[in-house]
Amino acid sequence: MEKLPEVNSLRNAVQEVVKNNKSIGYNPTRFMQIVSVNDKELINVCTSLVKSQDALSAIFDAY
Repeated sequence: MEKLPEVNSLRNAVQEVVKNNKSIGYNPTRFMQIVSVNDKELINVCTSLVKSQDALSAIFDAY
């Protein structure tokens, strides 16, 4: 199993997700648009993404 990068904030974690996606040849344009909010809003946006049925469906469809 690949070790996850260490991050010190939610913003850094989001940046790592984008970086990882790009490294495998996928440009996460929609994700980058969704998370392009100020840091105070980022936790709400990420929480909504995690709880979203559409996001869960997309993850299952990818596998």
